[in-house]
Amino acid sequence: MNKRRSFIFGVAGIITFLATIIIFVITDHGNNMSTYLGLAFLIYSEIILFGGFVTIEHLVSKGAQIVIRTGCGGIITIYSILVFFCSIVYMVMNTNAVVTFLIVQIIVAAVAIIGVLILAASSHTIKKNDADTTCSILALSDMISTLEIMKGNRKYGKKIGKLAEDLYFTDISSLVSVDKEIAAYISKMEMSLAQDEYAIEVEGYIEKVIELIRIRKIQLREKKMGGM
Repeated sequence: MNKRRSFIFGVAGIITFLATIIIFVITDHGNNMSTYLGLAFLIYSEIILFGGFVTIEHLVSKGAQIVIRTGCGGIITIYSILVFFCSIVYMVMNTNAVVTFLIVQIIVAAVAIIGVLILAASSHTIKKNDADTTCSILALSDMISTLEIMKGNRKYGKKIGKLAEDLYFTDISSLVSVDKEIAAYISKMEMSLAQDEYAIEVEGYIEKVIELIRIRKIQLREKKMGGM
């Protein structure tokens, strides 16, 4: 949360509210329901605008920033402006069409709320996906780095280097169930070579990782098809 931005929005909201009240008091206006109803919605639009921005600053850490700031912030801004100008027009027209005015306000509010809810839910999903992608990249990069270190081995170096290359080109931005097994065999390989650079069991580990990488490609393909 950006406390400085929240403070600025809060102060701006208070100043705007006070300015609205002062202008209303010093101007000549009719003493009728449309005037006071319009004023109420004017103040309401200001509360929504600045209160919405303050709320966004509280929520931005819980979702994708660009979606919350641009998407939700955009909807709140447009909605507040619509309410503001509808209220001004209603006050200027000095009409008693209260029901029509309220219906318009309810429809606009419903559309805005639906839009904000959809974007808020989407931002949470996007942030979760981003976090999963980051986690996957870190995990696979660690495996690849380990293989890159081991490819200096005189006996198995070329095969291990090929493993690192094959693993890198399997899309490291996504994790699948077989990754735990791949990591386990790479770890076994590392421990064996640390004890004996010619350890014969490493050949079996390499063959197993080759098979697991093939399975990984299949699982990734199935995962992508399932997400469509």
